[in-house]
Amino acid sequence: MDERGLKIAHTTILRWVFRFSNELKHKVRPHLRKTLTSWKLDKTYIKVKGKWTYLYRAIDREGKIIDFYLSRKRDSKAAHSFFKKIIRLNSSQTPHVINVVKTLHTPM
Repeated sequence: MDERGLKIAHTTILRWVFRFSNELKHKVRPHLRKTLTSWKLDKTYIKVKGKWTYLYRAIDREGKIIDFYLSRKRDSKAAHSFFKKIIRLNSSQTPHVINVVKTLHTPM
């Protein structure tokens, strides 16, 4: 904005992000590449902002990350929440096969 001669406070841009990000997500989601019919689910323990959290990931057959979920706890509730989220977001393309693996060695 500064390059174009407009003086805008950073808080204004932050308000735009909060206001339009949800709408943008709903408009873009249908145009994203469809997932394949085989998924791998894995979890790992990583440090985020100095705190240890569990990272759950869903990865398609080609190794592309479908979605991820961060949780402070490693329990069935967290895993169930993540599973419901990815099924809901990919309801038109639910997988035929889901493999649950301990660790998956793919770059993030």
